[in-house]
Amino acid sequence: MPTLKMTDAAVQRIGAAAGERTDYFDAHPRDRQRGLVLRVSAGAEGHVTRTWAALYRIKGSTRLRRATIGDYPTYSLAEAREEAAQIVQAARKGKDIVAEREAAARVLAAKEKDTLEAAVKGFLEDWEQRPKRKGGMRAPSYVKTLRQHFDNRVLPRWRGRQISDIKRSDVDELVREVAREAPVLANRVLAAVKALFNWCIRHDPPLVQMNPAALVEKPGLEEERERVLATDELRFVWPAFEGLGYPFGPFFKLALLTGQRLGEVSGMRWSEIDEEAAVWTIPAARTKGRRVHAVPLSAQALDVIEELKSTRRENIDLLFTTTGKTPISGFSRAKTLLDKAITEARKKKEQSPLPRWTIHDLRRTAATEMSRLKVSRFIVARVLNHADSEVTGIYDRNEFFDEKKAALAQWASYLMGIVTSKVTPIASRRRAARGTS
Repeated sequence: MPTLKMTDAAVQRIGAAAGERTDYFDAHPRDRQRGLVLRVSAGAEGHVTRTWAALYRIKGSTRLRRATIGDYPTYSLAEAREEAAQIVQAARKGKDIVAEREAAARVLAAKEKDTLEAAVKGFLEDWEQRPKRKGGMRAPSYVKTLRQHFDNRVLPRWRGRQISDIKRSDVDELVREVAREAPVLANRVLAAVKALFNWCIRHDPPLVQMNPAALVEKPGLEEERERVLATDELRFVWPAFEGLGYPFGPFFKLALLTGQRLGEVSGMRWSEIDEEAAVWTIPAARTKGRRVHAVPLSAQALDVIEELKSTRRENIDLLFTTTGKTPISGFSRAKTLLDKAITEARKKKEQSPLPRWTIHDLRRTAATEMSRLKVSRFIVARVLNHADSEVTGIYDRNEFFDEKKAALAQWASYLMGIVTSKVTPIASRRRAARGTS
C-alpha cells in the first residue's frame, strides 16, 4: 500500500483516474500509529471522493480489520488522525471500540423502533390505509381526529418511552387527567389508546403482549344524542345563519338544506357542482364511505350557491375558504357567534335560550324532517349516503337520483315555509287533523 505524507494540501491535491481506487497510508513522521488510511477513488465521470479509514488488529488476533471514519473534508485530517489513533490504541489493549459502537447503535435503533412515537406513526399509517371491517376506507376526518388525540394528549405525556413500558396505571392516569377537563374527550382518547395497543399486539413481531388499556373504564358518561331542531327553533336558527355572513352563514345553510356531513360541505368545490343539472357530485375521496355521492341541489340550495359567486376568487376552487388553499375551520367559534345571535333574538321575543345543540344536529334535523314528510327511510339513507350492507345494496348501482331530488326539494320547500312562517309544523297539522290540541 503506498504511503503519503499527509497534509491538507496533499489530501486536496491527490486524485485518481476515472474508475480507479487507491488506498494511502498516513506516512507523516509524527504519526507512529500507522493506522490511518485515505482511500481516493473516482467514478466513471471522474468525480473524486476521499474517504478516511483505520486499519487495526485486536491484541492476540492476526485478522486485519478496517473501520470507515468518514469522508474528507467532513472529517478533517486532524480529526481523522485522532479517531484512527483511538481505534488502534484500544485494539492494542484488546478492545474493539468500533464493534462496541456498532452494537450500541443497534440497541439504540431497536429501542427507537419500539418507542411510543414509532408505534403511533406505524399505527396511524396502517389505520389510514386499512379498510374498515364492513368495507370502505376510513374517512380522512376520522383519521385526522385520531391523530389529534395522539398529538395533543398522548405523545406529550409518554414521548420517548418504550411502548412495552406503558402500564395500565399510566393509561388510567392519562385518562383521568383528560377527564378533569373533558370527560367525553377522555373516552375518545381511551378508545384511541386501546386501538393503538391492539395494533401493537397484531404487529409482526408483536410490540407488546397485552393491552394495558383493556380494563380501563370510560370516565365520561355519554348519552346517545337524538337532538333535532324543532320548528320554532329553526325560525331563529335560519336568520342567525344569514347574520353570520360569509363563509359560515352560507355554509350552515347548505349543510341544513343538503343534509350532508360537515367536512363534505366545508370542502365543497366549484368543480364538483353542475348548476345546469342541479347536482353536486362529491368524489369518493371526500366521503366517509369512500363512495362517489351525487347530491341533488334544490332551488333553495342553488340560490345559496348563486349568492356565493360574489365571494368567488379567481383560480380558487373552494366555496368556503379564508386562506384560498384550505377549507374553513374554526367551527366552534362560528357556533359560539351563532348561539349568541340566536339567544339575543329569542330574548327579544321573551323566549329562553335554545337547549344545547351541535352542528351535526343540522344533518339529523334534515333527515328527521324528510321522514316526517313521508320520504321513505331507504331514500333518506341514500340522501345521507349511508352504507347499504345488504347484498342487494352492494350490487344495486341505481343511485335513486330522482327520488333523492324529490326528497331534498320537498325538504327545502318545507324549511323555507317554516322560516317564513308560511307553513304549519307537521306535528301540529297531525294534531289538528285528529281534532286534538
